[in-house]
Amino acid sequence: ATGGAGGATGGSGGSVMTQCQAAGYNDQTCGACMEANCATQCTACLTSQDCANYIQCVQACSSDNTCISGCDTQYSAGKTLAMDWFSGSGCAGTSCSTPCNVSPSFPICNSGLAMSDETCATCATNNCCTQATACGNSTECGDVINCLQTCTDTTCENTCLAKPGGDLLTAIDGCLQQSCATECGG
Repeated sequence: ATGGAGGATGGSGGSVMTQCQAAGYNDQTCGACMEANCATQCTACLTSQDCANYIQCVQACSSDNTCISGCDTQYSAGKTLAMDWFSGSGCAGTSCSTPCNVSPSFPICNSGLAMSDETCATCATNNCCTQATACGNSTECGDVINCLQTCTDTTCENTCLAKPGGDLLTAIDGCLQQSCATECGG
């Protein structure tokens, strides 16, 4: 799933740099920060047809996680550029998290997964990379993560974890509890 940085996928037309300037963002405070800090990532994305296709694909999906997973697969190179630009682990999260309302995230090895706590993510990278990579490479595990993000109670969480791919997420949790309890606060 993706998150736009204040409407980072919007543009005001014209040259690429015009689109990467503050006026190209729905939120001007976010746009000013992104223009000052993320122009390189913005330009890289907006000059890539694969990145443009990825953004259009995700926007057409609305909140359909299966559709978004299809975009992730079909436009993987574009997804990488887009995430470098406006995800929590990309420029928006690391340089403009407050004005763009993007939670920073820290990757767990090269698994495609990330956490909001840097200390925990570092421990997970050092100790749970195998489990994280197995989950990150699984569409089913991604679907379970997306399911969990909609939960407000334990019953919902248990229902999500019982789905195919839930075992992969449970394996990460087990590793974190065994190897990173102190670093991850549990």
